[in-house]
Amino acid sequence: MRQLPSWFAMLLLLILSFVSADARADCVQPSPYARLSLINPGGYMSDCTMSITGFTPIYVVAFEAPVGKVRFTLPDPPAGFAIVAEGWNYPHTGSRLTGMEMTVGCSPAGVVTLGTVWVIPTGPVSGGDWRISPGCEVEDCDGNLEPAVSLPTTINNFSNNCFQDCMGGAPYDLFPLMGATGVPTNVRLTWHGGWNFPNTTCSIRIGTDPGCSDAQTVNVPCDGDHGITLDFLEPGTTYYWQASWFTIPDSCYNTGGTSIIFSFTTTGPLAVEAATWGKVKSMYRE
Repeated sequence: MRQLPSWFAMLLLLILSFVSADARADCVQPSPYARLSLINPGGYMSDCTMSITGFTPIYVVAFEAPVGKVRFTLPDPPAGFAIVAEGWNYPHTGSRLTGMEMTVGCSPAGVVTLGTVWVIPTGPVSGGDWRISPGCEVEDCDGNLEPAVSLPTTINNFSNNCFQDCMGGAPYDLFPLMGATGVPTNVRLTWHGGWNFPNTTCSIRIGTDPGCSDAQTVNVPCDGDHGITLDFLEPGTTYYWQASWFTIPDSCYNTGGTSIIFSFTTTGPLAVEAATWGKVKSMYRE
């Protein structure tokens, strides 16, 4: 078989990448499912500064929806500081420097402390940025890969006035599960997550095109499991859907979250048993 010229192969790859990028041009970008951060004891996820004046524990935490697994890398702190001990709260493989995979086992929603590193100052303290490396990953409780972000943190420098409060979170526990088949057309679509302020809106976007070109938006209640039964699902059809919430509370704005794209296939029409000559004759037997 003749091999394609290298320039042609590169051009084909470039074209395919554009096609792939455009394939979901009409879909809504999913929100971070989890945020990983370093905080002082007693700190909050909204803190993006930390103080180290002596032998200080620093918590490695994940915040947002329930997670099953977390993958991350934590480099050494900047010059003037050193890690002298570390302890992890869940089973894991690898190391913080080369990459760690931690099995959390479906944590509850909220802040989960993955572990603790103990840090001391070792020289002139001028402050510096220290964070979990970008590229961290999480899996939800059903094993779906979800988007995660690493929040920035600055050591011993409180003049940058950073502020990370009012961070929205992605919906979780979507039902039907990813890739479910044989789903009845009167299924009740449900999900959890988001805030329940009076001016919060919740919705799903659903359609039959994986690129979301035919997706329609349907508002759903913003309480409980955000459940809704749709009256337009067709049998034997694959649907793609996302859940979203959005609110404008007094102290924050443009806050909300959107899930990754889930899919399910409805059950097909009832099979009609073929009539054989033997069955027809049996209907007339005495």
